[in-house]
Amino acid sequence: MTRQISSLLLLAFGTTSAANVANILDPNAIITTFGCSPDTVAFPSTNTIDGTTDEYVCSKTGDTTSTAGIIAAPSSLSLSIVEKIRLYSQQGCPSCDPVSCVLEGRLDASSTWTVIEESSFPWISDPTFPRNTAGIVISSTYDAGDVALQFTEVSFPNSVPYRDYRLTFLTREESETMMIGEVELVGIMLDDTFPPSNSPTTSASPSQSPSSKP
Repeated sequence: MTRQISSLLLLAFGTTSAANVANILDPNAIITTFGCSPDTVAFPSTNTIDGTTDEYVCSKTGDTTSTAGIIAAPSSLSLSIVEKIRLYSQQGCPSCDPVSCVLEGRLDASSTWTVIEESSFPWISDPTFPRNTAGIVISSTYDAGDVALQFTEVSFPNSVPYRDYRLTFLTREESETMMIGEVELVGIMLDDTFPPSNSPTTSASPSQSPSSKP
């Protein structure tokens, strides 16, 4: 069900308008990774938010039990409220699926990360979860994922807005590789009128690779 935000709450966030969206991360969103080797040309991290089932392949830099993930912000750097995490399956490696995650948010690069949600995805108990063919354009909404495709999601109550998000994933079988068809952070975009207190620059995560302490 589409969620409405009260006018008083909008004013508290420094905005007068809000929009329910299928993904607060647009195709031009600022994104970087951690716990992964540098991007490859064939399977870059931008594939996680390109609006298709083209996959991102992360070769972990740690051992098979290590976590890996992404740090991202919408290209507008607007505030947003995330209420669901939706993942689309990649085409060929069930053991490479992320099966659990921690979602964190912060207002800017000088802020500390705050945990929003820790969850396991429903497909954690189904290693035979159907696959998506690569290259399919995803047609989803705030209310529902693309019913023609294979996806899993978790939803949670949240009313706190952030600009930057960090997703830390653990794979199904402690694999050396993590693969994702698409990530959708479903929620509400706020057309905030207050600029970030410390807008990301060419040296501030997530607009560049995270520091040793992402």
